Amino acid sequence: MRSAVSKGVLSLLLITSGFLAACHKPAHGSVAAPEASVSVTATTKPASTPRPSPSKVVKPKISQAALNYFFAVALGTGDGNRGNVVNRWTDELVAVRVHGFTDAGRSCLDKTIADFNALTRSNDLRLGDGPGDVEIYIAPISKFKSIVPAYDYAEDDAAYYTTTWAGEHQISKATILIRSDRSTAAERCRLIRGELTEVMGLSEESAQHPDSIFYSEYSDAPSRYSALDKAIIRLMYDGAIQPGDSRHAVEGKVTIG
Repeated sequence: MRSAVSKGVLSLLLITSGFLAACHKPAHGSVAAPEASVSVTATTKPASTPRPSPSKVVKPKISQAALNYFFAVALGTGDGNRGNVVNRWTDELVAVRVHGFTDAGRSCLDKTIADFNALTRSNDLRLGDGPGDVEIYIAPISKFKSIVPAYDYAEDDAAYYTTTWAGEHQISKATILIRSDRSTAAERCRLIRGELTEVMGLSEESAQHPDSIFYSEYSDAPSRYSALDKAIIRLMYDGAIQPGDSRHAVEGKVTIG
């Protein structure tokens, strides 16, 4: 999500099956494009049924500061067709497959997945060799368009992702492209963590917290989740928050404290 130079310009391209987002060098993560509902078709992977809610739901507890940050990162501004509501996966298991990874890249991804799963109750990421719900490529920028034909080339792109939906506000598939040229292993590791977390529905950036992976300015902070990052990931995948939840709905499902 970070690169080694100052912030660049974000370009967004709308496609039929979902949205694409490019982060330009020195972008600090791909900001999600405005979201629209996508009808399920025969070629669209249907989302699995969410885990049944317990008969007595215990409201997640979260600080007001963390809740405000959740709204900033998960709901954004509500511009365009995004709807200013929660967009997230409903699959209990989200399979991840990698392409072009070195041992260092796999080690970074393993740590990211372990950290993410330690924070979630309703959904988990799992690295595998078969077709992935999330496909992650590390490749030269010259190869991006051959991987995602709709990619609109920009020389300063550091990373790029696409997401598609199986229904209203339910993310069902994602492709992440991370540039291998003009980047260090540490920069790629930050991008791996940042882009993978963003395609899980926490897809906006913020200029509020420099230690957060969602920070919109350049930071050389280690590739790890901050305390606020952990709080909003927990809230997103605790099981209480559902796709399409508005700010008001989320406020009614949590306890501030």
